[in-house]
Amino acid sequence: MKLVVDTNIIAAAIVKESTTRKLLLHPDFEVYAPEHVLGELKNYRDAFIEKSGLDETEYDTLFDKIIANIMVVPRRIHHDPSRGI
Repeated sequence: MKLVVDTNIIAAAIVKESTTRKLLLHPDFEVYAPEHVLGELKNYRDAFIEKSGLDETEYDTLFDKIIANIMVVPRRIHHDPSRGI
């Protein structure tokens, strides 16, 4: 199954051990996200660490594990002004 996620979904998976996290890490799902999500997640790293209760090393390990399962879609593919998107 293919899933398209945004920053909020990934943040929820990072901050709390949940069904969302399990889905993003499940090998049967192809997970896609627009490339700007990575920048947004990095901008709020400290807030996510605080909310999650993880230390920096635990957070970075979890972040890397989740991001490794996500196929990042470059802006030029998902943003096409000629198609109004």
